[in-house]
Amino acid sequence: MKIIRAGNIININSKTISVKLDLKNGQVCFCNYTNSLLLAEKQGGLQFIPVKDSTTNTFKISQVFELKNNEAKVIRLWNSNVI
Repeated sequence: MKIIRAGNIININSKTISVKLDLKNGQVCFCNYTNSLLLAEKQGGLQFIPVKDSTTNTFKISQVFELKNNEAKVIRLWNSNVI
């Protein structure tokens, strides 16, 4: 595995997949070994919404990705981070 930082972009590369993280806006995308896009986070698609679970402060996390055919998929993680 190789990790390269170029400005605001961090690239994490293996033999089969690469992940690009934009430190400025938090967007992430995944490419295959030929650098063809597999999955990209929609701009503004990441949300951390504060919620209270009983007596615990936590977050509802929503992350929206766009596939190559512009079909949107939503991955939701509930109560993933506890303060």
